[in-house]
Amino acid sequence: MKANELRVGNYVKGIGHNISWLVEGIETDYIHSSNAWRLLSSFEPIPLNTNWLLKLGFKYNNYEELYQKDIFDIDTIDNVYCHFYMNEYGDWYKNIEHVHQLQNLYFALTGEELTIVC
Repeated sequence: MKANELRVGNYVKGIGHNISWLVEGIETDYIHSSNAWRLLSSFEPIPLNTNWLLKLGFKYNNYEELYQKDIFDIDTIDNVYCHFYMNEYGDWYKNIEHVHQLQNLYFALTGEELTIVC
């Protein structure tokens, strides 16, 4: 994971830990999180899974067997990938493996942050 892949507001985890951290600042080799600067190399991306989709506000649609939020439909049967409608004539598919990738794509397309929903 490189600093240019991250944005303030992304979630990452400490290497060897299951604790997620919210990125509050980014420099070339450092991430600011929880009132401290830590080396970027001490973090790793969080694998995207169904638990994270629910945390981020996606709802499971039993009929279509997809997780959905706004324009996004995410299928987790074979692989986690993001499927959403661009317009009435076509779809776009993108492989998404990590939480921060989904957050960044969601923000780029909607202008809104994708954050944990309590």
